[in-house]
Amino acid sequence: MLRRPSPSAVRLVAAVALGLALLAGLIMLSARLWVEWQWFEQFDKGQVLLHRWLLQLAAAAFGLAVGLALQRWLMRFWSPGPAAAQERRFALRPLSYAACLTLLALAQLVPLALLLRLAERLLLDPFDPRRLHGLTMLSGVSAPLLLLLVVLAVALLARPRVAPRLVAGMASLATATALGRAWGVWSLALLAPDSGLREPMLQADIAFGLVRFPALAFGLTLLIALVLCHLGAGLWGILARPPQLSDGRFHGFTAAQLLQLRWPLALLALLVACSFWLGRHQLLLSTAGSVPGAGWLDVHLVLPLRTLAAVVAVLTAVALLLPLPRRGIRAPLLAGVSLALLLVPLLEAVLTPALQLLLVKPRELERETPYLARSIRATRAAFQLDDI
Repeated sequence: MLRRPSPSAVRLVAAVALGLALLAGLIMLSARLWVEWQWFEQFDKGQVLLHRWLLQLAAAAFGLAVGLALQRWLMRFWSPGPAAAQERRFALRPLSYAACLTLLALAQLVPLALLLRLAERLLLDPFDPRRLHGLTMLSGVSAPLLLLLVVLAVALLARPRVAPRLVAGMASLATATALGRAWGVWSLALLAPDSGLREPMLQADIAFGLVRFPALAFGLTLLIALVLCHLGAGLWGILARPPQLSDGRFHGFTAAQLLQLRWPLALLALLVACSFWLGRHQLLLSTAGSVPGAGWLDVHLVLPLRTLAAVVAVLTAVALLLPLPRRGIRAPLLAGVSLALLLVPLLEAVLTPALQLLLVKPRELERETPYLARSIRATRAAFQLDDI
């Protein structure tokens, strides 16, 4: 009769396999760095390469520091409270409990897939000219990555405390890798001088839209994905804690757990506010309307809605952190501003095509002529034809 391997033997085999994989990775990395150093040294540019390596290490260290701070929050959130019975809130019945677990699994695996996809692209090409922000990064996900996500989804159910930490750790490593490899994006944003020319809609320097906007959008994508992944991991560890997973219901949060949830939720709301605010500048790069850049509908509908969404997201963060005099006020206040935050982008998605058809199309030449003239002037200035 075959004996089942002991847990200590399984852990030893896993540790040895992980150590060998890390050793192989270090050998490959050392060989690549040596070849790169020798190539730069033949032109006496070793100091330039060393400077670049230090910049990459600093960016990667920043990404790891953010990940470690979120890991510390995860441990505090999971730490057991006093042994005495505590009042619990927001208990979930089986159907809503299953829906919440599904959403939390997606909140961990989708950001992780996005971060791994970013790290993969930047490892292959640190000057990748394609878009490095937004959910479009999930297009073209490879079969090995999909297999990894399926394995992690099963692990979340089998090991509801170990697997979330593994997912969060992988997200932190992917963030550090992407930040380090994207040195060409954020170093250019930091060092590029202003052009002295301002665009007429938001009065921002042209250099902002060309080099700083991509870097800021990239950084926001990384931070939102990392915070969302850790938040989902933390909530999964609480909701799937035995025996709740087998019982098919959640018993509720303690007061201490709800207090610990405020800071990451407020941070996520502030990052979303920055994303909406930055999204206003994305209108200048739009090619979807009748004219390149911002058109009549963008200026009169989309721009005010995105500004409103940023303000509502900031109010959501304030509602989470604001000390309130009476208990029971925060939940309805938070529900109101959160509902408004969801409605604003929904309004943009619904009203934009409808108003384009009803208001812009019948009088398109009249409404879009000023913006078309602005686009022509900008094109002439870009090719230095305005001085002829």
